[in-house]
Amino acid sequence: RQVNRGVPGRQLPLQSGFAISQLFAFKRLALKKGQRPPRLNETMPLTLYYHAGFQMHAALSKVSDTRTDLFRKRNEKLHSSQRVLLGAIYILYSEIDEDKKSSRDYIQQLPPDDQRELTALSSGYRIRELLQPARQVTAAMGAVRHVLRERVLRDPMPPHRDLFPVLQDFDLAWATFEKKICFYYLQQHETHLFQVLMSETVLRALDRGYITVDQVQSFDPSLILAIPRLTLFSALHHTPDMVNVTDPQNAFRWFRSQSSLLFEVKMRILELKENQINHLERILADQPESEGDVTVGVEDEAVKSIFLDICSVSDQLIRSKEVIGMLSKVFSMHKEEENTHIE
Repeated sequence: RQVNRGVPGRQLPLQSGFAISQLFAFKRLALKKGQRPPRLNETMPLTLYYHAGFQMHAALSKVSDTRTDLFRKRNEKLHSSQRVLLGAIYILYSEIDEDKKSSRDYIQQLPPDDQRELTALSSGYRIRELLQPARQVTAAMGAVRHVLRERVLRDPMPPHRDLFPVLQDFDLAWATFEKKICFYYLQQHETHLFQVLMSETVLRALDRGYITVDQVQSFDPSLILAIPRLTLFSALHHTPDMVNVTDPQNAFRWFRSQSSLLFEVKMRILELKENQINHLERILADQPESEGDVTVGVEDEAVKSIFLDICSVSDQLIRSKEVIGMLSKVFSMHKEEENTHIE
C-alpha cells in the first residue's frame, strides 16, 4: 500500500505490475533442468492445477496501470484461474474418505445464514490468537503446492492416494484456523447481543422506576452493580432466548462456569408470583419500594435466595474491563438519546 506523504492517510492506487504481484503470496515455481510441463488434460485434476497456476501468474504480469481495460481483463482472468486451481485441489481432496477428513461440526454453532456463507472469514479479524493457526495454514498450503507440482511433473495420472497425506495436513490446518475464526465470530456476536440486552434492560428499569434518568446521565456508580444484575435477571426471565446463560455447552462465556447454578435460579424464578418478581427487581436495582406497592416482606426467603445467587454471579463482572467498557457505551448511548430528545 502506497501513501502520499503530502496528504496524511491518503492512499494512492497501485501503479505497477510488480506492486500488484505483491498482493499474492505465491511465486511462480520455475521448472528444473530436464523437467517439462505436462499437457493440459481436463480429466486430470493435476494438469488443471498446474496450468491454472501458470495462467494465474501470467495474468499478473505486464500491468502498468490499474485503471486500464487491460488490468480489468487480467483481473477477470486471474479470478477465473484461481477458481480452476482451487477446484482442482478440491477434486483431489474429495477423493479422500470422509472419516479421514477433519470435522466441521463447529460450523453448526453459527447462525443459519452464516453457515452458508461463513461470513466470519471476510470480517477482517485482527486477533493475536489467529497468528499461529494462520502460519500453519500458510505452511500447509506451501507443502500442497510443492507436492502437487512435483507430482504433476513426474506423473499426472491417477490414482492420487500418495497426495492424501499432504492434503489431509492442509485440511487439518484449515479446519483449525476456521474453527478459531468461528469461535471469535460467535464471541463477538454474543457480546453484541448482551450489550443489546443491557440497553433494553436500562429502558425497562427507567420505565418501571427502578432507576432514574439522572442516574444514567451522571453515570451513577450504583448502576455499575445494578444494571448487570438486572440484565442477568432479564436473561433468566424476561428474554431467556436472547442470551443463553444456563446451558453448560453454549452459555455466553461470562456465565458458562456458573450456568448450572443459573439454570437452578431460572427454575426457582418460575415459581415466583408477580409481586415477588417486582420486589426482586427492585432490590436488584437497590431501590427501596414506594408506599402502595403490592410487595412481599423483605424476609421472603425465596426472593432473598435468588437475589443472593444472582448477585454472586453478576457482581463478578465488574472486575472485567470489557464489562465496564460495555456499561460506559450503553450509558453514553442513552445519555445522547436523552439529550437529543430534550433538544
